[in-house]
Amino acid sequence: MTKIKIYFNRITGEEYPAQPIDMRDVDFHFIYTKKEKKEEKMTKKKIKKLERRKRNKLDKEWKEKVKQEFNNQCIICSKNEIIHCHHIIPRENKLFRHQVLNGVTLCPLHHKYSFEISAHKNSLAFLLFYQTNFKERYEKLRELYLNINNLKTKII
Repeated sequence: MTKIKIYFNRITGEEYPAQPIDMRDVDFHFIYTKKEKKEEKMTKKKIKKLERRKRNKLDKEWKEKVKQEFNNQCIICSKNEIIHCHHIIPRENKLFRHQVLNGVTLCPLHHKYSFEISAHKNSLAFLLFYQTNFKERYEKLRELYLNINNLKTKII
């Protein structure tokens, strides 16, 4: 006799097996439902996985908001075929990772490949371009960054 797991659908109230089974092999005395299963411990691995899912969801939302802000086009050349989102303050800084103010939209050329103005290949030229063409936005981001760093130093 084979032991099988039966799952319970809360919405429809139906029970169904976890995998296709031959009913002749089932011993109905040993059917386990999901309700009867003890609550699993939250391991570090599971917690990390949940955090990663949440971060990925927030990243997608951030990307969509930034694209809307700049009308789905590159801020340098106005192309709109393929658009990347770039963080001004690196995304490793968790406080600014999902701030819409910290994002700009770029075509692949100006994001990674151009030697003239590129956020990755020539970041100084890109920063100068950003400062001159988006003064208000740059100043708001700079002010926010300095305020948060001042708070950090006061706490420490």
